[in-house]
Amino acid sequence: MENSHIKEITNKEELTEAIKFIHDHNYSLETTVEKICNRFDGRTLGLILKKNDGEIIATIFYYYQPEAKINEIRYKVVNYSTIFIKDQYRGKGLLTLMLNKTKEIFPNYLITGYTLDPKVRHISSKIGFGYMENYRRLILPIPKLQSIMKFKIGKLSKVSEPAVYSEIYKELDDYRKYEIILWRYQKNDIDILIGTTIIKHKRNLFKLKIKTSSLIILWTNNEKVLLKESSNMAFLFLLELGSKFLTTDFESKKKPLFSFGLENQFMVFPKLKVRVSPIGSEFFSGII
Repeated sequence: MENSHIKEITNKEELTEAIKFIHDHNYSLETTVEKICNRFDGRTLGLILKKNDGEIIATIFYYYQPEAKINEIRYKVVNYSTIFIKDQYRGKGLLTLMLNKTKEIFPNYLITGYTLDPKVRHISSKIGFGYMENYRRLILPIPKLQSIMKFKIGKLSKVSEPAVYSEIYKELDDYRKYEIILWRYQKNDIDILIGTTIIKHKRNLFKLKIKTSSLIILWTNNEKVLLKESSNMAFLFLLELGSKFLTTDFESKKKPLFSFGLENQFMVFPKLKVRVSPIGSEFFSGII
């Protein structure tokens, strides 16, 4: 775009300015400096696009994830998220500009996107991003019949021990604040951890304003067990939190009982027929 320039965000002043910009437009109010960076070491934290007169017109932020090993090759991983472009500048190619700049900055990385809206996914696919091998399911809160008959639905408890969180965060780069809600699911010899967040939805139906919420499982330390026990977990979360809907993402194509398939939103560059775990992504900063 003419009369504008793009700059990498690398210090606290630039990051604060970019976050203030999105908050002034009532966007992603849960984003804070600490959730993106609290130890500034020169790494690129995002991009800020300005007109030559200083007016900010667009931003994007980056979240560094743990390395991923795919086919015996180790890849660095970075997650892009929280893209915002002022209304009057949309449709002028700025999204494509920022995503191409992202590819330029991280040439030897896997670049992930997990919460992309349809327009961003469309543009991403045009410049070489592909969909991950990811299967999103809406799990209904109906426990497995066998579990009901044996009175063994399982037990769900919120994790409060700091040591448990610290053990998970050891995998992550200690440069920002992480914020995730952990739960423990136990049943017989099963004992797994799951990380969750709650999404609030507002829908207009004729003249009625309907508010609902859904629980999303972001991460687990045992996907095989999660796949097997997800219906029981959905029922327990209904009892515990009143959450009527549970959404989770699986690498396996196997469909849990009492579930519906949802649109896959997970993307990665370059195109690889893989699923890169969302651990360490924007999810782990409580931003979604």
